[in-house]
Amino acid sequence: MSAELDVEAEGFEHFGLHERISPHQHCIGTSHHPKSTLSWLHCNPDGASYSLTSDQRHRLRNSRYVVGTWVWESQQLPASWHQALNWIDQLWVPSGYVQDLLQHYTNKRVHVVPHLVGKPRSAGSPTKRQRQVLYIFDGHSYLHRKNPHLLLEAFAISGLPERGWKLILKTRNLGEAGGEPTILNYLRQRLIELQKLWPEQIQLLDAVLDRQSISQLLRSSAIYASPHASEGFGLTIAEAMAHGCLTAATDHGGCRDWLNTETGFPVPCQLEAIRNGYGIYKENSVWAKVEPEPLADALRQAAELHDNQPFLADEIRQAASNAIEQQCGSKAVASAIRHALSTVL
Repeated sequence: MSAELDVEAEGFEHFGLHERISPHQHCIGTSHHPKSTLSWLHCNPDGASYSLTSDQRHRLRNSRYVVGTWVWESQQLPASWHQALNWIDQLWVPSGYVQDLLQHYTNKRVHVVPHLVGKPRSAGSPTKRQRQVLYIFDGHSYLHRKNPHLLLEAFAISGLPERGWKLILKTRNLGEAGGEPTILNYLRQRLIELQKLWPEQIQLLDAVLDRQSISQLLRSSAIYASPHASEGFGLTIAEAMAHGCLTAATDHGGCRDWLNTETGFPVPCQLEAIRNGYGIYKENSVWAKVEPEPLADALRQAAELHDNQPFLADEIRQAASNAIEQQCGSKAVASAIRHALSTVL
């Protein structure tokens, strides 16, 4: 699932936290340039505040031009980010959604440079897709934004458990979602209740898996679901589509760049302001509200295609894979970077 882009540039510095989702950089000549022509900071302002060394901060301040790669998930930008806009000369963001929300706060150039989603590497013979719905999320990313409890409810009313379908919630750091005790306790309680009804068909997998294991999980799942309130990009959604999963996801956020009725199953939603803030997402931030029934309906449609209309299901899978390759593949990302750099050099 990895890919490489070669960047040959003198006077180029790359500072990044998002190592897995940014292309590997082969930078030539940086050590000979005490004052870089261009620095690329591949992390959000809050990440830069604690992750950069004093030497990196010094080099960043002395760069002639600074590009920042940011991603955000609500229409209200954190106040601490406003100051960071003063020392960023240009922004690269992964989706049109983030471009629109950041452009509201600055008159500097904001370019869409999608996260790189490489073609899945073949691993032996093709894996038979199981009749299972998969969702991958991180407990550190706020349960109120990821909404795993909503998927539980939608799956329970969809009729799929009675038809033998399985739900897998793949997570990590769930025990560290301590800032959201109410929703965490609710999620755990509903898991217990529903697993009593369908003990073999609802699984919580709380573990750190390597990329090969994640890829295998995606390959073996017929459906991928994302009940998110917002995503700046939607990396797992894009990876699921690249792997050929029938994908049902909230029709909001960065995934709208490539998820539509031809490539998957967008779930209708309404936008609403958050009444109470959740950590870095402050009160009155705007997110999507999804109800269980529309999500359940999308799951039913996807399951119906998989079970009874395999040729149409394969057409959607291929369209989804093509859309990700065309918009997030190595050629597309290289073209976006080339265009963005042309406005600098």
